[in-house]
Amino acid sequence: MGLKDLVRKPANPDAPVLDSDAAAQEFISGAAVKASTPAAPAGRRRGRPPKKVSELRNTTPTMFSLDKKVNRAIDRLALAPRNLKVSRSDIVRAGVIALQEMEPDLLQALLERVSRSEVIGDDDD
Repeated sequence: MGLKDLVRKPANPDAPVLDSDAAAQEFISGAAVKASTPAAPAGRRRGRPPKKVSELRNTTPTMFSLDKKVNRAIDRLALAPRNLKVSRSDIVRAGVIALQEMEPDLLQALLERVSRSEVIGDDDD
């Protein structure tokens, strides 16, 4: 087959002219109507566990610097729960919640300790 065979053949002048809109409507009206299937419950994704739904849907990406000891401590804390996968952000959020629930005098003492850079003792060093 060559390129000559791909040339469009001239329209047959004897063929009846079809109204494509009318033909489409006729085809659509003859189609069988199926009852819609119920949607899968929210959070179900074909055998996969539901996606993690955060209370903080409108999160703001925030960057801050951490020293190596704090960075390693966050990694260790993220690996601590064996039956739950948590992210580094989850660890930071949990820390903020723990600080919010702390007694004011203990929070004051901890913040003073942090400001003097006496934060985390690392067993590896």
